[in-house]
Amino acid sequence: MKTMRTWFWGSLVGAALGLIFAPHRADLLRARAGGSAASTAVPLTPRSVVGNRLTHTYQGAAAPDLPAGENRVYFANAAAAEAAGYHLARQVAGAS
Repeated sequence: MKTMRTWFWGSLVGAALGLIFAPHRADLLRARAGGSAASTAVPLTPRSVVGNRLTHTYQGAAAPDLPAGENRVYFANAAAAEAAGYHLARQVAGAS
């Protein structure tokens, strides 16, 4: 009986904490959108660039060291990236 009561209250407290601290739908949608004018629906072309949300840098879409998926912002070209406040990423020494 004591174990069932403990399980019940533990579940109740866990559910209440989950409801209190769970992110709201609006927060999730805002995080997904990134609050940026850049679109993630830009079709990739040879002139496309990929920006990094964290560092506000951009590089070519064919670069081997692209940022993690959740940090990527896609732009149609370098001019669009610079208009959004991004700057060209430094190239690694010795890279071609």
